[in-house]
Amino acid sequence: MQGAQRNTFVLCSFLRGRVIDSLGKARYPEDLTVIATLIALPGDKLLQRSFRIAALALGAIFGLIVQPARPHAEDLPFAHFKVLGSLERTSHYREIEEPFWSRRLYEDSGGRISAEIAPFDKAGVTASEAVQLTRLGVISFLTVQVGLIAAEDPEANASDLPGVSPTIEDMKGATDAWKPVLNRVFGDRYGIDVLAVMGYPAQALFCVAPLASLGDVTGRNIRTSSVQQTDFIDALGARGVLMPLGDTRQALESGTVDCAITGTLTGNLMGLQKVSRYLYDRPISWGLEVVLANGKGWLGLDAKVRSFLVHELAELEAETWKSSAAATFDGIACNAGRPACIGGTEGHMVLVPPSETDSALIHRALIDRLLPKWAERCGPECTADWNRLIGGLVGLTAKAAD
Repeated sequence: MQGAQRNTFVLCSFLRGRVIDSLGKARYPEDLTVIATLIALPGDKLLQRSFRIAALALGAIFGLIVQPARPHAEDLPFAHFKVLGSLERTSHYREIEEPFWSRRLYEDSGGRISAEIAPFDKAGVTASEAVQLTRLGVISFLTVQVGLIAAEDPEANASDLPGVSPTIEDMKGATDAWKPVLNRVFGDRYGIDVLAVMGYPAQALFCVAPLASLGDVTGRNIRTSSVQQTDFIDALGARGVLMPLGDTRQALESGTVDCAITGTLTGNLMGLQKVSRYLYDRPISWGLEVVLANGKGWLGLDAKVRSFLVHELAELEAETWKSSAAATFDGIACNAGRPACIGGTEGHMVLVPPSETDSALIHRALIDRLLPKWAERCGPECTADWNRLIGGLVGLTAKAAD
């Protein structure tokens, strides 16, 4: 070890020990992580790790958020898990979820913790059936998009009602506020623990025929992925068509639907930029994914394994929110054929900017239809929780129709 590296390592080890001994739990801000990565010499993994530890330590010393300390790999018992993941064709599954379970846990645990993952849409079960299998303990862990279970559990998707959150910052604020309710609902109803709540890239509107404003969707058939999206589209004077993601491109090509709502980058990876021409440049919704575990099975794990998984999933959750923002902009850039396109295929779509008229239309759709129908499904207690935790943040009040 070179002198400078040795000194840095000793300093960082000292700081790390002091901080972890006193705080126990930590959550680092993204700016410190970025600084740590930039300062480290390219290709020098030891120095990169040292500076990252220093960043974590400095964050804790100055009262910034910290992550729970990861147990030493050599202290972990061996464990293997079977995981049912989310939709195979999404960019989230391919780039984040599958690598996390199949490779990252193994690497970070020194080969002691491993998992095998399969997307639930290839396992022959619905999202709601997967939740029941988790309740029964058949599945160790489940990752599922809450919009897919919202018909049975309207509380699950309450922080991502269409039209409510125009930015990912709005979405993150609503999600953080709603987490206690989400934990309570899954725990009381199914005996399931919520281990992480992760955001998806913006769910955008892809249309074949010319689109100048959101009001132009009147009379069109539009692919949706949840009952709330369907309510929202119906309130705009269009017809929402609940449809599996895998059928979307063919439905656009055949004219079964005129438009489709899906992720900006996911749509690009599916080739929607080749069969549609117009992309509405405001999120209809975002999409949330939860990592679930059977409560009894989770408590039955070795405490060190639980601590390791809590740490890993907390990091994954934080990274997912950042990557969702990046994937949103990358999907837009790729669909529009901009040079900034990185993760997809350049298309030639026309971006349709939202207008003040569109904002008024969205507000009216929320007040007149979406919120009353959702409140009716969710019930008085759930609606009161939403108004208290989210409604105040976004300036809306949910009320069931008289």
